[in-house]
Amino acid sequence: PAFAAISFCRLPFPYWGGRGWVDYMGCCNGKEKKGQTAEVSESTSLLEAFSRPEWTSDKEAHSCFECHQAFDVVERRHHCRRCQNIFCGNCSRFQRPVLIFKMTNSVRLCEKCYDEVPSENEFISKHLPLLQEGETFSMGQLVGSRAVFLKISSDLTRLEYRNPGKIGNREAILLHDISSVDTDGMAFRIKTSKGKTLSFVCSTEKEQANWAVAVGEASRRVRAPALKDRVEQDRRKQRDRRRLFELTATKEKRKKERTANRQRISEKYGRRATAAGH
Repeated sequence: PAFAAISFCRLPFPYWGGRGWVDYMGCCNGKEKKGQTAEVSESTSLLEAFSRPEWTSDKEAHSCFECHQAFDVVERRHHCRRCQNIFCGNCSRFQRPVLIFKMTNSVRLCEKCYDEVPSENEFISKHLPLLQEGETFSMGQLVGSRAVFLKISSDLTRLEYRNPGKIGNREAILLHDISSVDTDGMAFRIKTSKGKTLSFVCSTEKEQANWAVAVGEASRRVRAPALKDRVEQDRRKQRDRRRLFELTATKEKRKKERTANRQRISEKYGRRATAAGH
């Protein structure tokens, strides 16, 4: 209720080299900007795909997240700067920049994040700026084709295309609705999950290849689980494994205690029986 009157807010964009802030229209009162469809509120944004996981407190980690090496005075705790989990020195010895969190210098990473960061950095530094800048294409076949200006929306949820020079009457393709992107001649084609196919004719083969890859990567990252969700899922699995390990260790300990008790009782009463026999 306190935010019912707000129709415009600004969300931080995670990459330092892009636009410092992105505008997100109609996020609070359900009203759409002119040319914006009501489906936007139901779609997933790239901002959510690159959301930062929660920082793991040192008190919560008693062993390495990967190799389970116990921490002590010698074996210190180290955070991976991408997934925010805690590792030993050996499991967090990798280093690379993490552009989605504005880390342009090499930072400490775990092996899994080290392998995933290169494609992520390429998308942030190369493909996303291309989609944000936009380009004019010829849409459709030779007969009945029209010029359109294509770019990603400011809230990073959809591709918008309209006649060049016009502000209103925009049409949009939700990123999570894109099922495939392929090339045909000098054009790249976008196929949606609803059976719709849109063809955009490029002026050069390089432009065609860059846009096909950029659109495909944006769609794939929106449809994939967000980084924050993947990390949280890994943490739940880790907690389940730890509980199972502790439960197994407790059972083994109790089993040894019962065996030792039976042995002591047997020895105690065995000696008494031997003494009584004499």
